Amino acid sequence: ARQVGKILSAASLYGEYPCHRVVNSAGRTAPDWDEQTDLLLEEGVTFKPNGNVDLKACQWKI
Repeated sequence: ARQVGKILSAASLYGEYPCHRVVNSAGRTAPDWDEQTDLLLEEGVTFKPNGNVDLKACQWKI
């Protein structure tokens, strides 16, 4: 998780990345970044009643 955070903090140096798609393993969004939820909703991401991303419905399947 720390390495992902470090990479994303420098991502603006290399171009635009969809960093708003990064949530933790429970589906929680980043604290103090209200726009993240809005961006995810615009992409059709579904949320559970507790406010976490519904990972079963939205997680990338390999």
